[in-house]
Amino acid sequence: MKSHLAGLALLSVTLLSTSGLAQSQPDARLDLTLKPVVENGTVSALDIESRYTGTRLKPLILPEYLGPLFHIADRIETVTAKDAKGDLPLTMTSGKRNTDDATPLGDKVRIWTPARASEGVVTVQYRAQVSQEMLAGPSWELRAEPRGFSMAGNTVLLLPDDATFYRVKLNWDLSALPAGAKTLDSLPLDTDTKPVTAETLRETYYMAGNLFLTPPGNAFRAASTADTPYDQMELLNWSAKTYDKMLAFFGPPQRPTFTVMFRGSKISRISGTELPGALQATMMADTPLEQVKLLASHEMVHIFMGGLDPQSWYEEGLAVFYQNRVPFLTGLIDEDAYIADVNQTARTYYRNVRFDMPMKEAEQSFWTDARARLQPYVRGALYISLVNAKLKAATHGKRNLDTVMREFIAARDAGKSVTVADWLTLIARDLGPAAEADYQAMLTGKKLYLPANAFGPCFTQVKERVPVFELGFDSISLMESPRVIQHLDPASPAAKAGLKDGDKVVWSTSQDTAQESYGEEMVLKVERDGKTVEIRFLPHGQPTDSYQWKRIARGAQCKV
Repeated sequence: MKSHLAGLALLSVTLLSTSGLAQSQPDARLDLTLKPVVENGTVSALDIESRYTGTRLKPLILPEYLGPLFHIADRIETVTAKDAKGDLPLTMTSGKRNTDDATPLGDKVRIWTPARASEGVVTVQYRAQVSQEMLAGPSWELRAEPRGFSMAGNTVLLLPDDATFYRVKLNWDLSALPAGAKTLDSLPLDTDTKPVTAETLRETYYMAGNLFLTPPGNAFRAASTADTPYDQMELLNWSAKTYDKMLAFFGPPQRPTFTVMFRGSKISRISGTELPGALQATMMADTPLEQVKLLASHEMVHIFMGGLDPQSWYEEGLAVFYQNRVPFLTGLIDEDAYIADVNQTARTYYRNVRFDMPMKEAEQSFWTDARARLQPYVRGALYISLVNAKLKAATHGKRNLDTVMREFIAARDAGKSVTVADWLTLIARDLGPAAEADYQAMLTGKKLYLPANAFGPCFTQVKERVPVFELGFDSISLMESPRVIQHLDPASPAAKAGLKDGDKVVWSTSQDTAQESYGEEMVLKVERDGKTVEIRFLPHGQPTDSYQWKRIARGAQCKV
């Protein structure tokens, strides 16, 4: 979320945790075939066949929802199964996963249970319809556009709810697509000989069509189905360079291959998610290239930081802090691009009327209050920036956050504990009791103030008065289905622009985009009396103090 924040549904977590001990069944095999269905030149659905060999069919599951992604299982049609005895009836129910772990984004699943024990080879077939939802959410749903389609496995694949290891072969049937169609997925290499669990298939991105594609054969793979005024290959090549820079900066990630996918969006200006060893980012046609580049950088940070403490403020704060820092320190962006991104984060934080909510409350309200959703990102990033500034001051420039994080990543790679408590112990070596005090202040919502030189000697701090972000109606109005305007303030800019209580919203600027895009109008398209009405307004409330950084020097001495 940012350029990287806008529309993000980005708690970077493993959504569906495998339960129990891994079950070794050396003969268990899963052949997965994906076949797009095309109507009027666009993919409308995906026919899926799963063929199980060497194991009995277990109950198959798919999430009912993931955060704001509703109706996931409702888009699954005509599920059938056959084995050596013929038809194998499946009973469909709703329930919870076979796991003790709480799924962060909802633990309700649709379950297809065999009516009897299976015999021999089992073939399961079904169809997944392309999502037409207009609510912003994680970029996991099956989506299509003129160039092709993409999805994450966790929104389309009916798979066993167990920890059996399968030798997996992925097959694509692209006969319905134009000649020359290509594919890309983020599966680990050699799954045919190196077994994986069903969880790996869920945590995989899949893409096919008339792809923009980097050359094959490298550890880094990237593809796009997006159509934009700029060349998508420039974006893919920049992503490859950024990956190489991060490889040198942080060291090797936990998975040897890395996959990047981009797709278009009609919902959010920009959004992104990461899964193990991969990221997927979305953009509208008019989203500036530089914003998408930093989004890709943001998601890459998650990959290199994988395995550290999963608290959202820590994961996202580090990702926002490093999304511009690594490109700047390695020469991929200049001072102006760097400080512009820093300033966007700072202004979004200071303009948030809910800046003081406890972080625990912000995380719990992630999907119901867009103002809360930004807290792990912007507050986390400013707190991380404060820690960096204090480390430099305390050690007279000998140590900073980069040196601390390299130590921490090395501890992870050595199998040592890498919780936030361990991280605080590490920074307390230089900061003393202030490390714990600053941490608690961040958690409780105390407003953060950074020193004027927090971003190096080339930038200084300036104070400004800006209006807080305020919709003028309940935030939840734009975050549930159907989207209906509730509790409109008659004195708000939205009401003065013509919005009314009870208006049904059919399209809107994402709230994340609106919070970051200071000075830009928010656009709502609403249904009223059988007509569609467009409402434009500035989501501004009372003025508040904000802080920005401006460049006062340029050159090699700009050590941030």
